[in-house]
Amino acid sequence: MKKLLTILMLLAASLPLWAGTFVVNGINYVTTGEGTVAVTNLRFFQKYSGAIVIPSTVTYNGTTYNVTSIDGGAFRECTDLTSVTIPNSVTSIGEQAFANCTSLKTLDISENIESLGGNYLYGNQQDLTIVMRSLNPPMHVDPYEGFDKSGWTLEIYAEALPLYKEKGWIGEYKLSHFNFESDGICYDAISNSKVRVISNANKYSGAVVIPSSVEYDGTTYSVIEINESAFKDCTRLTSITIPNSVTSIGNSAFDNCTLLKEVKMEDGDETLSLGYNYYNSRGTGEGLFYDCPLKSLYLGRNLKYAEDRIYGYSPFCWIETLKEITIGSSVTSIGNYTFVGCTGLTSITIPNSVTSIGICAFFDCTSIKEVKMEDGDATLSLGYNGDSEGLFYDCPLESLYLGRNISYNAGKDYGYSPFCYINTLKEITIGNSVTSIGNHAFEGCTGLTSITIPNSVTSIGNYAFYCCSGLTSINLPNSVTSIGICAFYHSKFSNIYVN
Repeated sequence: MKKLLTILMLLAASLPLWAGTFVVNGINYVTTGEGTVAVTNLRFFQKYSGAIVIPSTVTYNGTTYNVTSIDGGAFRECTDLTSVTIPNSVTSIGEQAFANCTSLKTLDISENIESLGGNYLYGNQQDLTIVMRSLNPPMHVDPYEGFDKSGWTLEIYAEALPLYKEKGWIGEYKLSHFNFESDGICYDAISNSKVRVISNANKYSGAVVIPSSVEYDGTTYSVIEINESAFKDCTRLTSITIPNSVTSIGNSAFDNCTLLKEVKMEDGDETLSLGYNYYNSRGTGEGLFYDCPLKSLYLGRNLKYAEDRIYGYSPFCWIETLKEITIGSSVTSIGNYTFVGCTGLTSITIPNSVTSIGICAFFDCTSIKEVKMEDGDATLSLGYNGDSEGLFYDCPLESLYLGRNISYNAGKDYGYSPFCYINTLKEITIGNSVTSIGNHAFEGCTGLTSITIPNSVTSIGNYAFYCCSGLTSINLPNSVTSIGICAFYHSKFSNIYVN
């Protein structure tokens, strides 16, 4: 009898054991319909053990079946079973499917699961992690009714948390998110397709380039966030590249990164939302990069940030070390207060993609001597500084390239114009895309000695060169058909050339 039993057990790996059942690679299946099977329990007193990975399809006798369910009791009392990974093809798990699997540490459940049978984990020990990949909570009866589950960990996607709470899943379990590391960067899986960058216990250092997507365990995730405090206290971090897939950066993400000198925000159409550093001892916040001695910035997309003083105004506010800014062609607006107090800046180029610059954008930028507004057809709308000053009033400009029409509030309370009364301005070049010079445009620019108006210009506004007391020479094209009142009043011309 014992010999016969041994022979039967040896045959179990390859022969059908019951009507409609068969074993492939140590897993027993039962047909449930045309082309579908369920995982079921082993026969002849055998038990599953170790780590089991259930395939999504199985082939037997030339026929391929989809594995769509796990039978009730399929793994019951498999006391040497340590982990089970369930494929996305499985949509249901039967009652007591994993009951009394006392060594089970990890149950990884597919993202397409729809229903879980009652007491499917009855009798299991406390040290158990249930990995629930479905964004929608499956229908279920309590997996271990009436017993303490406080030692169990439920690992879900962050995005799914509200639904799981609503459906009564959250309460007794410890909660965890899917975390993993790839190429030295740590991630938290928000969903089955999106991740965010999180802190690394070993601290990030050197030049870090965040990818737009990352592959892990056969799944490709889009990197969409940098988590709060992700790079905080990374005092050896020297540069960071942020891909255009990232849409938000949390508070204090770069707090105390005391060697971070280069930031690159890659070109992209979607606005990047930025947090701030938490309140300091003065009860005020700081811009996101306030603690970083930035020298170089590549700004490849529009930004969104809190503009109030208690949030530090902007991410780059008062960074006196910032000397070089390159603005990409995907940027359409420069926000309020963006570069306030960046006293290390000596020049700025505004690409023709930018259509607006907010108030106080260059307030207290006391070293900017050169501004270039690239040629373009779209009018550039400019804000102003507070206290009745033009946008560049604090900048000791010496050179300006004006490549397009500009609009601004020409009232006294707004400083008349962005270049008004900048007496250091000595050189102005006007591009061929400019068709009008606005009211008060260069009023009080006493450092100007000559100006050439291109033949694209048809009008010169009121007070445009009013009180330009150093202006002695001007070239006027015959394209100009309108000159406003006092346009050249108090200028000391010795030469006027009309072409």
